[in-house]
Parts: sequence; C-alpha cells; structure tokens
Amino acid sequence: MLDKATKNNLRIFGTFLGMCVVMTGILVLAIVLSKSSKSAFLAADMQRVLDQYEPNGYTVGKEFNIKSSFATSAAAYSLDHVGEGAGEQCTGIIIRIPTLFGPMPAVFIYAPEKPVVFAGYAVDTAKATELDTTLLSKIIFNYWKKTIPKILARREADERQ
Repeated sequence: MLDKATKNNLRIFGTFLGMCVVMTGILVLAIVLSKSSKSAFLAADMQRVLDQYEPNGYTVGKEFNIKSSFATSAAAYSLDHVGEGAGEQCTGIIIRIPTLFGPMPAVFIYAPEKPVVFAGYAVDTAKATELDTTLLSKIIFNYWKKTIPKILARREADERQ
C-alpha cells in the first residue's frame, strides 16, 4: 500500500506527464496540418520570384522530397520552362541562405547539364536593394551553386532505381 505522500507525488507526476503528452500531440498535429499550406505558400513565393526573373518563363509544378539534411531549410519543385527553351524540365529550389541582413529565402533554378542560376530572393528586400553585390554574397552564391546539384543528385539517383 502506498502512503499519502507517494500517492500525491504520483498524482502530480501523472498530471505533468499527461500535460506533456497533450502538448506534444498538439504540436505534432499543428505540424502535420500546416505542411500542405506551407508547401502552397512556398510554391507561390517561388512563382512570384520566377515571374520577376523571367516573366511567363516558368511554371511551378509539384514539390518533391529532398533527401538531404538541407530539407529542413529548403524545398524543391519541378519547373516547366514555358518561354524560350519550352518543354525543358528544370528544378526550382527555395533555400534559406545567410546574408548580411540575416537568413533569407533564395530561389535557384537547376537544369541538368547547365549551371545553377540565382533567380532572386523570395522576400521584399525594401531598402536592402544591393543584397547580391557584396563579396560575401558572391561567395555564398558560389557555394550554393556548387551544392544544389549535389543535393538534387540524390533525388535523381533515387528516381532511376
């Protein structure tokens, strides 16, 4: 038989554990329910940037999984090239990159056998109009231009299997 103090401690611990389980459930539910709206908002942001980069040049298709540790700060979408070079299958990737003004979502276009192209930032840059002219920005862009094909190569290898 348990004494009164032990019963009270068990009741307090059980209440605390129950609250932790409920809060974890709420957080998991919120993440699962918001995933589709997050994808839709990122696709819309990417389309807006691509329209500024090349009006009526690309249409954003479906999202696909990135099999990399960058998946937490990036999303990749299939792109259809509509204008010059129509029918060309490209990949658009929106990824959070560091800048002098803090992390910003940048949109890159990747086509096999071609260099990765920076299309623009998916935010309103307001007064920071010269974000990509500093030496630091050029170094960061070069890093991502080399890294993006490696990230997407894992996806292409999985599709072939």
